[in-house]
Amino acid sequence: MLTQANREEGERRRGVESVNYFQQEKISVQYIKILDTRVLHVRFEMLHNYCNSEIVILYLVMNLIILSHFG
Repeated sequence: MLTQANREEGERRRGVESVNYFQQEKISVQYIKILDTRVLHVRFEMLHNYCNSEIVILYLVMNLIILSHFG
């Protein structure tokens, strides 16, 4: 369980780093949302293959909260 939590924290950090990069490069917020939504979908597919559904749902909710910050 601790390994899973560490992995999720690493994913969250990478997501924040990506957003910071896009903001520094002056890429539009709308483009970030489209890109992050696609990345989120791919991550969901990967997680769905090896995690139980509660972890997948929690992960998606966390990512959607991050995405909603740009809305």
